[in-house]
Amino acid sequence: MNNLFPNRSSARLSGLRQLFLFYCLTVFCCICIIPQALAQNSELLAAQKQPDTAWITFTNDTAAFSVKFPTKPFSMKKQVPAKIGKDSVKFLLNLYASADSLTGLTYVVRYNDYPAGTFLSDHSKLLESFEKEFAAKGKIAKSPRKVSVDGIDGWELGITYDLGFNGIVRIFVRGNRVYVLLEQVQEFVNGDNKADIFFNSFHLRPFIEPAYYTFRSAKRGFSIKLPEKPVVKQENVTSYSSYLTGEELYLSTNPNSGASYSFAASRLSPYYRADNIDSVFKESIKLIIGYRDSLFKLDTIKINGVSGREFITIDRFTKAKKRSRIFIDWGDFFYLTAMADESELFGKTSGIFFNSLILTKPSHSFDFSSSKAAKICADISSPDTLVSKRAAGAIHYYHFKPDELPLVYAALMKNYPDDTTEDGVRIKLINKLRHEGNDSTVTFLVNLYPQLTGKDDVKATILNVLPFLNPKKSYSEYLRLLSTDPPYNTRNIYRVMAGLTDSISFAEKNFVSVVPLIRYDNFRPKLLSIANQVAEIDSPAYKKVISSNYNALMRYADADIKDYLKKKDSVGNEYSAVIYEYMRIMAQIKDVDLTKQLTDTYLQARPKGTYAVDAIVARIANGLPNDETLIKFYMDSLDTRYDLIKAYYKHNEPGKIPKLYLQQDEFAKLCLYKYVTADEDRGSPSNLLLLGTVTDSGKIYFVFKFSIADDTDNKELIGIAGPSTPGATTLNFDNYHAFSSYDNLNDDWHLQAQQMIKPLTDQYK
Repeated sequence: MNNLFPNRSSARLSGLRQLFLFYCLTVFCCICIIPQALAQNSELLAAQKQPDTAWITFTNDTAAFSVKFPTKPFSMKKQVPAKIGKDSVKFLLNLYASADSLTGLTYVVRYNDYPAGTFLSDHSKLLESFEKEFAAKGKIAKSPRKVSVDGIDGWELGITYDLGFNGIVRIFVRGNRVYVLLEQVQEFVNGDNKADIFFNSFHLRPFIEPAYYTFRSAKRGFSIKLPEKPVVKQENVTSYSSYLTGEELYLSTNPNSGASYSFAASRLSPYYRADNIDSVFKESIKLIIGYRDSLFKLDTIKINGVSGREFITIDRFTKAKKRSRIFIDWGDFFYLTAMADESELFGKTSGIFFNSLILTKPSHSFDFSSSKAAKICADISSPDTLVSKRAAGAIHYYHFKPDELPLVYAALMKNYPDDTTEDGVRIKLINKLRHEGNDSTVTFLVNLYPQLTGKDDVKATILNVLPFLNPKKSYSEYLRLLSTDPPYNTRNIYRVMAGLTDSISFAEKNFVSVVPLIRYDNFRPKLLSIANQVAEIDSPAYKKVISSNYNALMRYADADIKDYLKKKDSVGNEYSAVIYEYMRIMAQIKDVDLTKQLTDTYLQARPKGTYAVDAIVARIANGLPNDETLIKFYMDSLDTRYDLIKAYYKHNEPGKIPKLYLQQDEFAKLCLYKYVTADEDRGSPSNLLLLGTVTDSGKIYFVFKFSIADDTDNKELIGIAGPSTPGATTLNFDNYHAFSSYDNLNDDWHLQAQQMIKPLTDQYK
């Protein structure tokens, strides 16, 4: 077989020119490189090992690493376009490759930084991305194991490529930089190979200082030092709902470390109010810290005469730290942040960045504490659309005080061009009153309601807000307005009915008042859903309320089902909330004749339709016979079996369930299937096979392996279901009682399963 590198002179370059770089950008922006030309090196071409002294030490000060190669490496740079969210970015790949002419083996080092303004905080996701890409191009012959170099943890994997060669890959992440080392091998060995020159010689060096770039803004009157010339970030859509306006965002990457630095300059909105500057800092920090972050440290600072706050946050999941500073000078607002490895985060480079802000001209004065309510309520009516949009946006962040409510009420009495939209000015103001209104607000909104003829979305918002204001007073008004003057043309029935869905006891007591809403097509699905929620309560009184109003609720059922079947034939739309709710309520309230009529209509037309199983369950609940062929068809499917078994169990007909499906292991398998399927982000499981059982406190847990149907890698995962009592014949339908961490199946699956018992039991406490 021809060798890629037959000698050390011209063939080395010609062979390396054949090196093809295959890359794939995943959702985590991980870049994997596979040198496919290494497939040609499948045989050793020399029996004699090359002396160690022939290897050369290669040092890259910019990338901050050193490594030994058998020969001077070939280098290559390539920009790769990618998407991060909606943003178009480019990754710069830097690759160095060298081949050993005595062994025919090739060695590769590649590194890349993440683009300006992005930071790789979750290293575990990076590993998952590499695993996925490598598995797609071959086979992971050695599972990932942890390795480290100079205090930086990484992973090592063994890969057998489809093209016919083996490779050991090591991956290290240092701050915002990813290093990938690939060594072609003839065969894999366990553990560290002390004689491995390539891997053992790889070291991470201290980052060298950048040249720094002083950025000056004549417009805003400031200067700041950054590691390199920044990229200006432009927002495509203007946001009016922030109290910061005119934001200028600058992103800079340290070229010597990959660390990400960002700087934003904004001004406080003229509609913004705060008690004092300390409250501005407090509110801003609260908004900046995400749900993943924990505040680690907070300090008051002053740099070059400007007051500020420094705060350190830690990602609760990845443990990555972020250092930030906010400075406020009257109406000017500055936000600085750095994401880097810890040595740089608190080192010289970030110190220069954070301490370099200088204001070069006086800031605009700003009155923090004065009321802006009159200005907002006046400007939302401005003929200047830019002014009115900014004022309407201020409703999101401005907090109205009780003495300002009359201004809000006066504004609500006016008509606005966006009254017919779902997010108009009046809807914004009414929603604001949910938390900032008082008893006077109830009276005002009740009086405003009848004046809103033709503005049903505004009326719907009033009905949505009223129950939150004063439950003793407002609930009765809510019910009166809803039952006597419903906004039947609203596009958001959920808003209207929230007072009933949020309090099922209120719905039960007052259900008779809202039953007449059944005549409105758009109200019908939600009203039936509420009826089902009431009927599901384990109380004779609750059940009686629905059964007493059952005929009224089902008044349009026959026409709706027939209309659905007719429309489905013409438009092919399977989903219908109202049909689903009809089937549910027939399974709750016994009416043999009506259930037979309606389910016959549906099942004769759609025996394998979307709601066929729901219709069969309704028939079981009413003691009606079912087509045995259909029962077998749906019993044989893991997607529909659970509902049928549950219905037969609930109505004391377990004899109609095939004995196989009553066995504990089969029921556990079904429960795990339903559990995984319920997670919409995962998809349905496939290849679901029983591995065995584990026990805890005398209870059995069934252990399964499975794959996700849409997973192209077809990775084997592990899940459990239980607990079950040995020898028990009863089944538990109060929940699925299954759990999966979605981890890859390991050889020691017993230990994996044991570790999942506590998360399973905690999940259903």
